[in-house]
Amino acid sequence: MKIQIGNRVLLLLYLLFSAIGLLAQKQNNGDGELSAKLRQLIDTYQYDQACLVADRLLTHDSLSVEVLILKGRALAANFQVQQAVAVFNKAYLLDSANATTLFELVNGYRQMGDSKQAIAYCRKIVGLQPESVFFTIQLSNLYYGIDEFGRAKDILLPLYQRDSLNPYVLKQLANSYNELQQADSAIAFYVRYLYMVPYDAGITGKLTNLFIRKRNYPAGIYLTEMFLAHDSVNTGILKLNAYCYYLIKDYQTAAQKFSKCVTLGDKSRFTLKYFGLSHYKQEMYDLAEPQFRLAYQADTTDTEVSFYYGVSAYRSALADTGVKYLEKTLKMLMPDSQFLNTLYMELAGAYTANGQTDTALAILKKAYGDYPDNYTLAFKIAYQYDYYLRKPFQALPYYNEFLKKCPESEKEGVDAPQRVSYYGYTVNRVRQIKGK
Repeated sequence: MKIQIGNRVLLLLYLLFSAIGLLAQKQNNGDGELSAKLRQLIDTYQYDQACLVADRLLTHDSLSVEVLILKGRALAANFQVQQAVAVFNKAYLLDSANATTLFELVNGYRQMGDSKQAIAYCRKIVGLQPESVFFTIQLSNLYYGIDEFGRAKDILLPLYQRDSLNPYVLKQLANSYNELQQADSAIAFYVRYLYMVPYDAGITGKLTNLFIRKRNYPAGIYLTEMFLAHDSVNTGILKLNAYCYYLIKDYQTAAQKFSKCVTLGDKSRFTLKYFGLSHYKQEMYDLAEPQFRLAYQADTTDTEVSFYYGVSAYRSALADTGVKYLEKTLKMLMPDSQFLNTLYMELAGAYTANGQTDTALAILKKAYGDYPDNYTLAFKIAYQYDYYLRKPFQALPYYNEFLKKCPESEKEGVDAPQRVSYYGYTVNRVRQIKGK
């Protein structure tokens, strides 16, 4: 009898555990289906539904790091970054060595603009996986993003020593040196990078700008010409190529290159300004004027553009326009003394070309009052009295002031065969006036 009772108990226990097992299996199958559905919802951008499914799964297993990560990703993708970070922090507390969780925290804090926390968690990952190039680069990028270029460089250098052929490491090292104003090192790494990735337009542009800064214009021309042989319609590189020609004073070639930029659709102020200057330097004022006009329309605060536009206008028979824009230039922020002197003289020239010779004289006298050491202004006043107003005796004192203040270096050009210097002209003209 006792044996029969024992058998019944065993049978009941067996049935009970079997039932529990079946329920657990059913629950696991259900959770597995929900997990698959959760991933599918995230993949199809249904983030609100994904969060609901994640919450259902977490009611069954609140310690699931995997589900917490998936929910955090759904929240982050749905622009709920703070809530996502809170979820990732729960996952981190459950498993502080999980690199996936740590990297999600890095990205979350980066999106929130909290670089300090992003760096702290990224350093934890690097500590856990020091051999990982990917995470080390991410740490460097975080420092680079907050302008700590020295720390970014120090993190990348050991990577470069381990693998000198990693193009991304080369590029970021070059960028870091560039930001640190260490031009020679930046150039060296940019060159190595371009040897591996020869047609990177962004890096070609940065290296060309470094060559320009170092006044190595031929190297800039060579580099940009090599790129343009591969891609002749890249206006970013083309205008740098044109600018290098401008800097070596090959204004004709520069004008042709800038013209091509405009034809390709580059209407930037830089291109229009230096297109105009390339003509201006060749004294082709009628060709320069339209480019300066367009450049001025692009930026009405550029003092140089306003000045060159005014000068080009009056020298190409648009005297009213010349006066207008030279006057505008005067009203802008005060330029340096040398430029202001030139501005006054050109404005006087514009008024003279417009038939307003008395106004031109008044401008020259005002300038000379402000800058009495400028001997060129003394000559301009004398010439204005003498040639335009036909008052040679009123010109004489200013001619004499010019002779008194003119430096010895200016006197050496008196006997130049192709042109008479201001000094040579003044000596002869004073003799003529006194001889009357």
